Amino acid sequence: MRCARAMMLATGFLLITSCVSAKTKADTELRHAMLTYALEGVKDGAKIRVGAASLLAEGRYRGFNADRLQVEEKNGIREVPSASVDAVWRQHRKLWPGVFKGGIIGFSAGSALGHLLAMWPEYEYALDLLFGTIGVLGASGVLIGGGVGALVSDWEPVYDPLGAAGGGRRRDTTGSVIVQTGFGARTEEDTPDGALGVQATLYAWGGEVFAIGPEIAYQALGDGEGLFRSTAQIRLSTKGRRFRVFVLCGAGGYFPHRNNTTGLSGFVEGYGANVGLGVSHELAGPYRLSADARYHVIAGDLEYHHMSAMTGMAIRW
Repeated sequence: MRCARAMMLATGFLLITSCVSAKTKADTELRHAMLTYALEGVKDGAKIRVGAASLLAEGRYRGFNADRLQVEEKNGIREVPSASVDAVWRQHRKLWPGVFKGGIIGFSAGSALGHLLAMWPEYEYALDLLFGTIGVLGASGVLIGGGVGALVSDWEPVYDPLGAAGGGRRRDTTGSVIVQTGFGARTEEDTPDGALGVQATLYAWGGEVFAIGPEIAYQALGDGEGLFRSTAQIRLSTKGRRFRVFVLCGAGGYFPHRNNTTGLSGFVEGYGANVGLGVSHELAGPYRLSADARYHVIAGDLEYHHMSAMTGMAIRW
């Protein structure tokens, strides 16, 4: 009886050991296949970081054979067992993100400054000065941003199945475009009840919370009144994976038309500023829902205030 029980225990132990061994082997083969696929896009000589348990190897990629990842360090080639590799990051230059961000910042600054200069009394809204300022500062931003981006490097994850953090860093969002529609109305007494409007914003992001970019919009105000807006916007957002709150402000050109009080029928030059508060919620992929409410102050030939509430979709990359 005792011998039979001992044989049953031994058989059970062997079965459990075999199952654990088979699962470990399957996991190892799967990780090896994933690592092989991930490294196919890494060129020989590319600078990489390899996270393996407590080890962090950094150097030039020199190949990957059946069970070893080769990294050329200062003291020679280091071979890292593929079974112990938790993550691999590749260094890359930020040339094109730098060009984009520099161009957006330069264009935004040129738009804001250009509107102020063009509306200076002695210039009588010189459009050549406006567009010249936008062009010069926009081109300067592209050159400076591209130059800085070419010098600054970042690390992008190539293989990171466990979300390891051992020295690589996920790239920041480069930019986003937001298209929205909503309601706007003047705040003075005896003015139209308001109407729908549309706006589009192109942001360059500096980290997780700061963004700047140009915005264009047309806001109908009811009874045939409305205005066209071209502003530079700054946005500060809270950190968060899905739900975020943000504040924003902007300044630039506001061009009202068809003011029923004055009998105006065409566009007039003006300038103004806006402040607001909004929320965004992350959806699948690069998409986010975004909504904001703002208060606008318009000056120039026509001076008045209005409120707007907009909602729409943002795409980040």
